[in-house]
Amino acid sequence: MPHAEARRVATQLTRAVHGPAWHGPSLRAALAGVSARQAALRPIPAAHSIWEIAAHAAAWIRIVRLRLEGRGPKSVPKAVNFPTPRRGTAAEWQGVRARLRDETARLARTVRALDDEQLPYLAVHGIVQHTTYHAGQIVLLKKAIKGSRP
Repeated sequence: MPHAEARRVATQLTRAVHGPAWHGPSLRAALAGVSARQAALRPIPAAHSIWEIAAHAAAWIRIVRLRLEGRGPKSVPKAVNFPTPRRGTAAEWQGVRARLRDETARLARTVRALDDEQLPYLAVHGIVQHTTYHAGQIVLLKKAIKGSRP
């Protein structure tokens, strides 16, 4: 089966973002119930906000896809790596979440189309691990937000 590993990795990416995930909450589950206002908060001053982390995850899923397609950037500017909210509106926040959903689907399709011999293991396994790591960060930031309420 020339695409067996590619299909497995695409499935793991989809599960890391949309679930069900073995490790705990998927990225989508971690973002559930987070309003635009909450997403923009910095409950830990030196840390990124939930918004920035979600946008960062979507950006890197896109970057990995573009690189697999031979069109990806060699370097990533800070404004792309950790984008900040422009207006902080609910519509803008929904846009971040939609990009995450759409870019995940695009990358999964791209990965599934690769023969296992073409599969860049570090990049594709790495983006799954990257997504999982950030889901955990978001869960902790949500706890910090709840803990900061009077």
